[in-house]
Amino acid sequence: MKRFHLRLALLKALLVGASATTLFGQCDTTIRRIPVTVAPSSVRAGTVIQLLGDGIPQVAPLRIQAFIDGEPTPIINATRGAVSIRIPNDAAGEHTVWFCIDDGPTAVGTITVRAAQRELDTAIDRTDPDPRTNTGPRQDLSDVNRRPIRDDVRTYPGGGHGGTLPCTERHIIDGTFSTLSDGTREWSGIPPMIGRFSHMYLDYCHTDSAMYLANDWLIGTGIYRDNCYNLFDFTTGNGKEHWRIKVTHDTVRPVIVVLNGVDVTDDSTRVIGGRFGIGMSPSDTTPHTIYEFGVRVTAGLFMLPNGSDPVEYRPATGVGLDCDQSIVEGYGNVQEPWIRSATFGSDGVSVRQDERYIPTGGVVGLETEPRIASGDVRGDTIVYRSGDGPRVTNICNGRGVVDGILTPEEWIGHRPINGVYSDLYAQYCGGRLQVLNDWVLADAMPDNASCYNLFDLFTGSGAEHWGIWVFQDRSRKPRVFRNDVEVTDDTTIVKAGKAGWGTSPRLAREHAMYEFEIVAMEGGFSLQYADPGPASFCSLTSGANSDTTHDAIGIVQPQPWNPSMGPVTITGITGTCNVDLVDLRGSSIYATTLDAHGALVLDVPTTIASGHYTLRIRIDGKRVQQYPLIIHP
Repeated sequence: MKRFHLRLALLKALLVGASATTLFGQCDTTIRRIPVTVAPSSVRAGTVIQLLGDGIPQVAPLRIQAFIDGEPTPIINATRGAVSIRIPNDAAGEHTVWFCIDDGPTAVGTITVRAAQRELDTAIDRTDPDPRTNTGPRQDLSDVNRRPIRDDVRTYPGGGHGGTLPCTERHIIDGTFSTLSDGTREWSGIPPMIGRFSHMYLDYCHTDSAMYLANDWLIGTGIYRDNCYNLFDFTTGNGKEHWRIKVTHDTVRPVIVVLNGVDVTDDSTRVIGGRFGIGMSPSDTTPHTIYEFGVRVTAGLFMLPNGSDPVEYRPATGVGLDCDQSIVEGYGNVQEPWIRSATFGSDGVSVRQDERYIPTGGVVGLETEPRIASGDVRGDTIVYRSGDGPRVTNICNGRGVVDGILTPEEWIGHRPINGVYSDLYAQYCGGRLQVLNDWVLADAMPDNASCYNLFDLFTGSGAEHWGIWVFQDRSRKPRVFRNDVEVTDDTTIVKAGKAGWGTSPRLAREHAMYEFEIVAMEGGFSLQYADPGPASFCSLTSGANSDTTHDAIGIVQPQPWNPSMGPVTITGITGTCNVDLVDLRGSSIYATTLDAHGALVLDVPTTIASGHYTLRIRIDGKRVQQYPLIIHP
């Protein structure tokens, strides 16, 4: 970094009076300068920027050189009107960027680079694509100290900048970065979204309502079998369309497309095509796997919360990895942790990517609702769906009271969305979004000091990214973050938030409910949430709890646990103990009876899968204690 700053100081001095030949001594250039705009002007280190200008000619890539403060940097794309370069990971600060064309003009710009803060999922080896390890351990987020990285929005016309062909003719779905009929390269002029394992390119041609996607899977250098696939799970049209697309390594049926729960693979009015390929890309000249597909979609918010790719284990056995040995979805796939979003419209594409408040590895003490709610809010109406379920339309009735209690009159005329673990109620009333999460899984009284519900929410067609903690402790107000800034105490934005304990139409037994109201932008929205599990333990630091009025006793050691650590010990217990190991659905998967003398020593079967469990212990047939147990591989 010292070298960068020294060069920056030198360049500023040179720019005052030096000639173009002096400044751009690396190129044999003329003194002609092309006016350019750097887009965006502020970025995260490690991402891609564009230098845009009407005077940028179309030339062979070998004739172009790009620099940041005098340091050569790779050119990702170059076309008429745009040159894309990647900012190094260590380039935080103010920098001068330029490119020069051999025997041609130069272009200069400045950019502010934010440090690539890798404070989330820190236990991850980002070069390791093994699906067994890439998501990392669950994180304890009870201290409300998670600040996801958010890339600046990038806007470009359909088809990217430059090129003489219409937008739809700029795409050939073959799993390669093709050379087009006008001599340009496919995807040139479109900046990729830089993820942990892949670079993703996205385009929308409004004249044909055609969406194209290329996933440049840089780590996929193996030779995969025909049951390998890349899996995309996303929504378009402000939640109107829910897609699940597999681009397979099978040449007979190379793409499988499911729209709103219906297989539309053979519907040519919807599916343009899909292919995989192995070859070079602008990001890496080492041959690797590239996935490409096109479908016809509705304009509006595009949200890709989950994208998964096949990997080959090292050392590999045979010819490669079986991605789906028993035709069970997900085996052998690694999940890209970034959430990718975009807005499609007649004027082009705006793209953004965000890290999650709810990490891919999960949250200690919480279970994540697998279905993601997406929809549209405008005026007094909200239209949304969960996963590929039916769409729900609710109109504001003006009776919402944020108290954590589901009263029939409050939500009269409203239909909830039925998730796997909860019912979700929502209404939008002139700029105010009210959500009630009827969390039926958590039916044990929680530890009020640290138990919470965590919402990961996008509103305003992706312009606003919210992280919302609603605590069971009624003395604590919810913690709310919008676009990385805490707005908890801003009463013009955060109207209310409460947790409650009661009954509902879905479950007559008392259980947890969470409710909040914020001022949010109109447009497309998407919501994911995580809630307490069956025993309602919300962090590793929270004490054990009881489903009786007795105080909790003892602690679980070790925590987390795996089979190599020997027995599990719960201190402070004496008596005859009936022990049940309960999974997240509340089912007992292992039971035993043991005598404890100051401590309970439990040999947990090594065959039990990793995950979040509850130890439910009845002592001497009377006292019931519940403890969290996290099992790691």
